[in-house]
Amino acid sequence: MTDLHTSAKCDLLAEVARNIGHARVQVTGFSMLPAIWPGDVLTVEHHTHSQFRQGQIAVFARDGGLVAHRVIRADGLMVVTRGDSLPVADVPVRPEEVIGRVSVIVRNGRDVAVEQSLSQRMLGLFLQRSDVALRTLLRLRRLVWAA
Repeated sequence: MTDLHTSAKCDLLAEVARNIGHARVQVTGFSMLPAIWPGDVLTVEHHTHSQFRQGQIAVFARDGGLVAHRVIRADGLMVVTRGDSLPVADVPVRPEEVIGRVSVIVRNGRDVAVEQSLSQRMLGLFLQRSDVALRTLLRLRRLVWAA
């Protein structure tokens, strides 16, 4: 039931993005820390596979779910992505998997930059190498939100 529900949400987001030009989705995962946090709301603009450029955040459907990962290589034919806190790149994104690109990130009701800052890039590299650091960062964030 959950797989069917998740798949339906992916299909709906893709359809809205294609027909209206953009759609919004709330993040549940942590693979894009520190740039995108669980609970952030992403505006996804319709974007084709060949339009992606390095540094943009691609949103695509894979294995019945949605993925929002940063483009690390794009040449018009192949798009390769990776989560900012993940050590390994994803399998290249196929054109039929593409939903769009992230144009706006909203956190706690405020827009935050989509472009990755130097400090985010450095923290992302650290998180790629340390599960302990990732868990600690998530715990600290929960404590800050609870206060």
